This record gives sequence, C-alpha cells and structure tokens, in this order.
Amino acid sequence: MIDIRKQILKSIENCNYKAQIEVERNGILAGSEESKIELSELSMKYEFFYKDGEEVKAGDTICTVFGKAEEIIKAEEVVIGKMAKASGIATATRESVRLANGKCKIVAGAWKKMPKEIKPMIQKAVRIGGASTRLIEETFIYLDKNYIRMFGSIKNTLIAVNNISGWKKVIQLKGEESSIEEEAYTAIKYHADIIMVDTGKMEDMIAAKNVIRQCEVEENIKLGFASELLISKIPEYAQVGVDFLCFGKQIIDAPLLDMKLDVSKL
Repeated sequence: MIDIRKQILKSIENCNYKAQIEVERNGILAGSEESKIELSELSMKYEFFYKDGEEVKAGDTICTVFGKAEEIIKAEEVVIGKMAKASGIATATRESVRLANGKCKIVAGAWKKMPKEIKPMIQKAVRIGGASTRLIEETFIYLDKNYIRMFGSIKNTLIAVNNISGWKKVIQLKGEESSIEEEAYTAIKYHADIIMVDTGKMEDMIAAKNVIRQCEVEENIKLGFASELLISKIPEYAQVGVDFLCFGKQIIDAPLLDMKLDVSKL
C-alpha cells in the first residue's frame, strides 16, 4: 500500500519543525507515559510539561515535539491518540471521586467488557483519576443474575458457594425473584458479604440499605449500587450510605479530552 504522505511531504521532507500539543478543555492528564514511548520509537525529541494525574486547563501546552514533517504528522496521531481518550476517562473519574467526597468508593468495572487491546489503558486511566477497577482488593466471587437464574434462586446460589472459604461473596440483586427488600433479606440470611443493587433505582438502594440497618449487619455486609448511574447524582447516592458506586458508561465512555497540535517551522 502506497503511503501517500511521503508524496505529499516530499518537497519539505528535510525541513525541521516544532509542534505544540495543547489541551482544549480543563481536565486530568493521562497517557503521557505511553506517548513518550511512542515518540521515542519515532526517534523524536520531546518535552512534557505535565505528568499523568495533574490538572490541565484549556490552552495549556502539554508537550512540545521536534522532528521532520513526516514525524510530526505521525506524532499527532500517536500522541493525541494515546492521551485524549485516557485523559477523558481520568477526568470523568476524578470528578466522580470529588463528588463522592470520601463517603463511598467509586468503582469502574466496565473495562472488563472492552476489547483486550484497550483494557490496560482504561484501567490505568481510572486509577490515575483516583478510583478503583475492583470492588475490593480481596478475592471475591461476583454472583450475577445469570448464576442466580441457573441455580434457581438467590438462596440456592449462595448455598452453592457457602463452602468456598477465603472468597468474599458478592450477590447481584435486580428484583427478578421478589422485591429488592425481600432479596436483600435473603442475601443477608445466606451469608452474602456484599449486596449489589443493580437496578439504578434510588428507591431500591434505599430499601436494601434499610434492610441492612434493620438486620444490624452494617459492619459485616456492604452495599453497592450500579446500572446507568449518573456522575451528577453522586452526592445524592452517597447520602443513602452506599459503600460502592459502580460506574460504566459515564466513565468508560467519557468524552475525549480534546487536544490539538500546532506546527511551526524551525
């Protein structure tokens, strides 16, 4: 396949250029370390002015790169490609953590559903933003609706894993078997460690929290909330006393942190 860029740039192929990469809205930088690797592979000189995890504002120059015409064109693709999406995820994550204000843990676990090629980027961006990609650090079994459907009930599912020691049991409640309140009572009775209300409905989260309080098991059983959650509603969710807020689209599909490259001749 012919690389048309070589033909386009032939008359200026030996000229040297400087390019500045600027950010076009406020956010949190991520992906800069991966960008440096790409630039090094292109044998380009560069200088970064911000590190991953630092705040950047619209108009800030993130880095300056130096090279020939073709190198500059490639640099635009690889550098912005490495940073824009990762920074968008990190920015949404940082805002989520800020709004939670230490009242609950922000988790972005939807990376598991993404193509394997971008999973590491998503996980790192979430961590840079200050959130977690796992509910808890201990080993755990996540018993979702499909396990419950196969075993026939929440009770049967939890009984089936009761003899597995050293693993925390997370049970997903969706109100399919009975009301969320009744499902929460069953989950507590059969030794769930974490109850995950996966309906996105505030009233369901409140109902499960009330059951945990009534059963006086707040020290032993944690509550998570998931399904189409909105970052803007985090303060409202946190007031209920939830332990984990699990985000999908609003973090993983966060918009790019827009960047542009401006070239000048040396």
